[in-house]
This record gives sequence, structure tokens and C-alpha cells, in this order.
Amino acid sequence: MLTRQMLADRITELEHALGITAEQPHFLATGLCRGARITLELLLTRPFVTKEAVLIATRKSPADDHTAIKPGLAVIYVCRVRRYLRIAHKCPVVTVWGEGWYIAEGDRKRILSHLAGNAGHSNAG
Repeated sequence: MLTRQMLADRITELEHALGITAEQPHFLATGLCRGARITLELLLTRPFVTKEAVLIATRKSPADDHTAIKPGLAVIYVCRVRRYLRIAHKCPVVTVWGEGWYIAEGDRKRILSHLAGNAGHSNAG
């Protein structure tokens, strides 16, 4: 029989496998709130992100019911990420109405390369 803790551990394991983490990688020190930072991480590591994916990834614990979270939060997080990317990287987040968001492949690679380069510089000194 599965216990609640076993299920929570399995969810954590799957989130780790998908690259959804609660810890902030040093190269993503963006000044964004936790939810917006996780949304940015999703947008940079996936070709397309749905509202549901943002809500599931940004919940506080694996036991939280993502359907009980206000759906408008995903839009707020994407809005914050848009502002950050527009100012810091001159990069748009594209909306597919009713479906989700994405960052163009070339922009994603450029931003990840830039962030990885900054991580190397911050570790060197």
C-alpha cells in the first residue's frame, strides 16, 4: 500500500527528473520571485509551456492541489518573466492563446548560453 510520504517522494523524484526544482540555480539569480523563476526555468528548458505546467511546477509542496491554485497566477508569473527577459535579454515570450507560451529556440539557446557564461565568471572570482 502506498503511503502519502511514498507518493510525495515519488512526485519529488519525477519533478527532479523533469528539471523542476525548488532550489535556485546560481546561474538563474535573476531577482524574480520563486514562481516567476520556476516559470523562467520551464520556458528555458522546454519548447512549450502550458498554464497547467506552470501551476503544477510552482505549487509550494507536492501535496498541494494545483487545481485549487488561482489560475491567474500562471499569467502573472509569465508577465514577470516577460518583463525580465525584455529588459535583460531583449527577448519576447510568445503566447499561443488558450494553450500556453514559448520562447523561440534561438532565443532560448542564446539566453542559456549567456546565463551559463555568467555562471562561469561568477565561480572564477
